[in-house]
Amino acid sequence: MTAAFFRTLNCLILTSITAFAEEPPEINYQVTFDHRAQHFAHIEMTIPATVTGRVEVVMPVWTPGSYLVREYARHIDQLVAADEEQTPLEVTRGSRDRWVINAEGKEGTIRVSYRLYCRELSVRTNWVDSQMAILNGAATFLTVPELRNRKHRVSIVVPERWQVATALEKEDESYIGETFEQLVDSPIVAAPLQVSNFEVGDTPHRLVHFGDASLWGTTRSVEDVKKIVAAHQKFWGCTPYPHYTFLNAIVESRGGLEHDNSTLLMTGRFSSRDPEKYEDWLSLVSHEFFHTWNVRRLRPVELRHYDLQNENYTRSLWVAEGITSYYEDLLLVRAGVLRKGSWLKRLSKDIAKLQQTPGRLQQSLSDSSYDTWIKFYRPHENSRNVHVSYYTKGAVVAFLLDARIREITGNRKSLDDVMRKLYEQFVDTGYSPEDFGKTCSDVAGRDMTEWLAEHVEQASELDYEPALKWYGLTFDPPAKPVGATEAGKKKIWLGAEFESAHANPVFSRIRSDGPAATAGINVGDELIAVNDIRSTKSGIEKQLQQYAVGETLDLLIARRGRLRHLEMKATAEPKQKWQLRPLAGASGYQKSRLDSLLK
Repeated sequence: MTAAFFRTLNCLILTSITAFAEEPPEINYQVTFDHRAQHFAHIEMTIPATVTGRVEVVMPVWTPGSYLVREYARHIDQLVAADEEQTPLEVTRGSRDRWVINAEGKEGTIRVSYRLYCRELSVRTNWVDSQMAILNGAATFLTVPELRNRKHRVSIVVPERWQVATALEKEDESYIGETFEQLVDSPIVAAPLQVSNFEVGDTPHRLVHFGDASLWGTTRSVEDVKKIVAAHQKFWGCTPYPHYTFLNAIVESRGGLEHDNSTLLMTGRFSSRDPEKYEDWLSLVSHEFFHTWNVRRLRPVELRHYDLQNENYTRSLWVAEGITSYYEDLLLVRAGVLRKGSWLKRLSKDIAKLQQTPGRLQQSLSDSSYDTWIKFYRPHENSRNVHVSYYTKGAVVAFLLDARIREITGNRKSLDDVMRKLYEQFVDTGYSPEDFGKTCSDVAGRDMTEWLAEHVEQASELDYEPALKWYGLTFDPPAKPVGATEAGKKKIWLGAEFESAHANPVFSRIRSDGPAATAGINVGDELIAVNDIRSTKSGIEKQLQQYAVGETLDLLIARRGRLRHLEMKATAEPKQKWQLRPLAGASGYQKSRLDSLLK
């Protein structure tokens, strides 16, 4: 044998090895909607012959960006498996999120077939009906743990007049997830679609309306989204995605969820015609798009590699979500689609919501982030008294932190610089709370550890005065006492809410710092009478306003069927409304600082 022969043989071997390395066996899925009117999708999964013996298939228990174990496997039924010869294989349930297929002694591919019930209309779950299908990867697809990093190929058989939209790459009439995580990260919608293509920064984008888009102005929404995209690209100074798809489901629901190269949004058919609701939609677009950088690529170190079968705890969700919530509206102003007055109004709502939450003095931002898996997505009637939202307080703290850095540096640096530096240093590794603190200190040129500990690690009252003074803002006092009536009386405040589903006034929420709590009223108590006068659901508000602040009221309630009398002192509604406005007589320096923030 000659040397040339061996060179040729080696070349063939290397070519074969390279080809195998480039194209390892894939997991394949076919999705059909033959029973869509009953909200079912049918999934057929083909596992390559590389897996033999006892094969385990698993389904994620949560969706990245929505931090709650949701046990998606509960929507699967009729799961069966067969070998390449269509011989049925034994399937046993392993645990809440997995099945075990007995393929001992078998060779070739394994086919797994299951029916999926899809009737939860949210951005993290599935919906299928006769008009459309919305599929989220975590709630839809099984995988084999040892093959998670293989290609996952999806073919979708859709009814006539339906089209498919997803950020997954299309190849040979199917859609490719380079890994299972990428498949999970890419929602798929199928329906009659209204697609608008546009470029920003030489990068292709799509805005896809579906559902009831008859009342939406496509031209206006596309132009506004283009401005938002440009503002975000300018903020971060880089565009890390090859293309981007906005999936806008007009389905009379709300919500948004971020993904690497797309986002799934939900809104209502009239939202584009109501100025305030349209602002809400623009804010949602901005929030989810900001996540393209902050969360999808720049992550807390604990979320760097998702464990989709278990909770992933982190104390940095206030950075991931709270800071994103701060910038969602600020970048709308910079994009030119939101006015300063509207921005102040929206920021004021966050501050008011926080200040009217007793739980702000019970739970820190750090603990709120960590406890999200059992608390944030499962609120109860007492949550407001003991919990605080890392979205809301996180946004307010970001506003104060931004002002503090600007003040320390003479307006030469800001939170913008912190986020860009954090991205530059930790996009590949993830960041810890200490990394975030050090980055703030580096940008500010001063140790920010104590400031961050006070605002993030402690459940203490926030001091707004330094930020307001820096920007020339103030909280606008009302022109007359809040709740003043024509007779000069002040509106009585209960610090409680009534359940709308009941025919009679039934207490549904009670603030721990309000007069109802002081009087000993419980959630679930039915209000029968006030000072021996019968109370009704329709007349309770008017009835309470017949009494003056300071009077003692005798409340007759029914608690689990037994009548009780409770005394409550009539209390005035708190005056502070937390509405921001420019300070009369603000200096030129203050005005320029606010302009600098907004421009």
